[in-house]
Amino acid sequence: MQDDNDDIMSSAPPADYADALEVARTLAPSMPLHLLRPKLIYDRVAGFLKAFPGNTAYAIRANPEPKVLGEVFAAGIDWYSCDNLAEIETVSRLLPDARMLFMHPIKTEQAIEQAYRKHRIRDFVIDHPDELRKIRAHAGQDCTLIVRIAAPTGAMQGEGYRYGCDIDKAAWLAKEVVESGFKLGLNFHLGSQVLQPALYDEAFMAMREVMYRARFMLDLVCVGGGFPSIYEGLWPPSLSDYFRVIEKGLARLHLPRTCRVFCTPGRALVADAVAVLVRVEQRRGQLLYINDGVMGSLSNSNLPWCQSPVRLIRPNGRHRSRFEKYLFSGPSCYADDTMRGPYYLPEDARIGDYVEMGQLGAYAGAITSAFHSQPWPEMVTVGDNPPIPKKEHELPDDYHSGIYEGYESDEDEDDLPPEAPDNSPDDFEDVTRPRGRR
Repeated sequence: MQDDNDDIMSSAPPADYADALEVARTLAPSMPLHLLRPKLIYDRVAGFLKAFPGNTAYAIRANPEPKVLGEVFAAGIDWYSCDNLAEIETVSRLLPDARMLFMHPIKTEQAIEQAYRKHRIRDFVIDHPDELRKIRAHAGQDCTLIVRIAAPTGAMQGEGYRYGCDIDKAAWLAKEVVESGFKLGLNFHLGSQVLQPALYDEAFMAMREVMYRARFMLDLVCVGGGFPSIYEGLWPPSLSDYFRVIEKGLARLHLPRTCRVFCTPGRALVADAVAVLVRVEQRRGQLLYINDGVMGSLSNSNLPWCQSPVRLIRPNGRHRSRFEKYLFSGPSCYADDTMRGPYYLPEDARIGDYVEMGQLGAYAGAITSAFHSQPWPEMVTVGDNPPIPKKEHELPDDYHSGIYEGYESDEDEDDLPPEAPDNSPDDFEDVTRPRGRR
């Protein structure tokens, strides 16, 4: 699927249900349900533990769901990258044996003191003298302060100019860290969904320049996250390509043997491990009204590079084998709760069907809002493989192309009910366009 680790054998625990169809038939859920596939977490974790030249710390902002955290820990990761006190407390409560890095450059004084004294965190990222002053006042000198360097642009979702300091400021801040009695670390973070492994090499060049100017021994180096996952029509290079670039970059730094090396992946560990099962509540032509949306688990669905693969789940009966394209409307009273896709599903999709949307393990549940008093989504485990995204050349040209290869069914279409009536406007592209009075 995502990388070269598909042949890794994992000892993931047995699942609650065989697949999404069994979930739909058994539970008939009326609310969106998250489907966790632990075996994929085990495989992704194994890929990092086997090939990354250092420690892997899971960035829990990608998915803080307790079941996910538990599977990541059981798969072998005991380091966690946290950005605030709430995440630190979550890890401490659920995984008391875990170790943590405090990786957000801007922290409250209370968070620093709690992290140091209560949760025994000794690694803190900084990118400004104010943060150094806070840590001086609220933590001991047994800490490693990790100076974050501004990263080159190029990730599909970068963090812009908000965090990290340029080479001159990073070198000055590094000297201040050492002169204040702390151990020194350096860090960069390229953003989310980095498709060019060479960007890591550019970041290492900046790190080398800071080391040359500061001339201090490093206790820690962190290359951040950014390792990508696959989405519909978007298949990035394999993880091995990234690791080779990182290994070369680390070798050019000539680090002491005592220096700890970290990466902090989130998306790459959990994206394909969670799918969302939604129910079709209404159909109007090619517009399907579903019970989840952009105010819930599908907040990233309108990013052009973050399209989920989908498949229809019909608990009772069979569907047609001809596929057409749809767009979705979420349940919230919010004008932009529309997901254009297009999503390719059987032409006879109807009320009561379920749709399994894959590749939603990263940031789906984490960004779920409380709009309309929606509850935190429930999660069950399933044992089959998720919907697999198509590569760019495999995507159909239009929705009149017949069977959408990869989601075939072998039913006798004469036994199926007639297709749903088409109540949509003539132009599919205008379905969500505001219409004035006539």
